[in-house]
Amino acid sequence: MQDVIKELADTKQQLESFKDKYYCLLNANEERKQDNYRLKRENSYLRTKNYELTMLINTFLNIKKGSVKVQKLTETQEQIYLSIKEYITKNKISPSVRELCEINNLSAPATMKYHLKNLKNKGYITYRDKTPRSIVILGE
Repeated sequence: MQDVIKELADTKQQLESFKDKYYCLLNANEERKQDNYRLKRENSYLRTKNYELTMLINTFLNIKKGSVKVQKLTETQEQIYLSIKEYITKNKISPSVRELCEINNLSAPATMKYHLKNLKNKGYITYRDKTPRSIVILGE
């Protein structure tokens, strides 16, 4: 009887040891998941910054060559340009097309895209087509 009780106590101790190891592994796995998520966010941020820098360099080189002429803006384009600058300064991220529509009291995203295309063609901003929040102010 004493042997059985001792064997049960040993088994219980082994189970506790396995349980502790299991929870340590679980915590380590959760930490790895969080690190992986953080690294993905940082990678995305760095890719965006790399794109912005590339666009700024290309635009600077084009302006220096004279292939891009900075033109005057219409009143609406000026308002949109200033709202983009203000939004980026305040939020540290570029606005979405819908947010720009709300800020500038426009109802159709297509109209905003038209104005953004004109701002891009005039050399004030750049952005990636079909990529959200990719507007970059040039010459800043």
